[in-house]
Amino acid sequence: MKTVLTIAGSDPTSGAGIQSDLLTIYQNGVYPFSVVTSITSQNAKGVTARFDLDGNIVRSQLNTLLETHIPDAIKIGMLGSAQNCRVVYEVLMMRFPEERSRPPIILDPVMVSTGGKALMDDDGVDVLIEKLLPIVTLLTPNLMEFERIFAQKKSMDIHHPPCNILVKGGHSTGDCTDRLIMTTGETFLWTSPRIKASYDHGTGCTLSSAIAANLAVGRTLNESIRLAKLYLTEGIKHPVIFDSGFGGIRK
Repeated sequence: MKTVLTIAGSDPTSGAGIQSDLLTIYQNGVYPFSVVTSITSQNAKGVTARFDLDGNIVRSQLNTLLETHIPDAIKIGMLGSAQNCRVVYEVLMMRFPEERSRPPIILDPVMVSTGGKALMDDDGVDVLIEKLLPIVTLLTPNLMEFERIFAQKKSMDIHHPPCNILVKGGHSTGDCTDRLIMTTGETFLWTSPRIKASYDHGTGCTLSSAIAANLAVGRTLNESIRLAKLYLTEGIKHPVIFDSGFGGIRK
């Protein structure tokens, strides 16, 4: 069975974060491994606190796992601190020094929670840009994350970025258009009618994890994105509703 390693923060509601990643990866027919980077206190109303794990803990988890389990794809989500960004970069480069031997890496640059809680500081964004972007296969920012990255790295060529970038259109107005900017300069668009969603917590985690699962089984990047979007759309249309009246996209 193919495998995906998710490196991300914990969400006790399982609506987003590493719990959502695990559900999504498995439901897309791939077995998930996981390394936790941060612990959040949150419920359906939002995030109240964040506790980033020490980088040595993250390093130990990664090194121990990768001694015996080599994933077919890697999904990186919330890293929280600059230290954890560096640790993830260092371990991946040590384990996969050559690009040809490196599994596909999907980076979802989680910076702010849905409710507006900061999940990464400027130093972390700097390290993410300088270290991680050059080694990942695909970056999946929303519009706000995309603008923040390019605001902090003004010298970056938007037409020839250091990695492929899928700019999600969920925060735009009108129809929802996702734009894939390739390192080659090619651009692909996916436009769909906007869905009036009851719950949208964890959409970014779900999409990036589903893309990683599809890449793990050998599908092309464009096909992986297409199938992941279909999976996410069905989840938004058919949410899970809990007794409390809150809910989440279906996994």
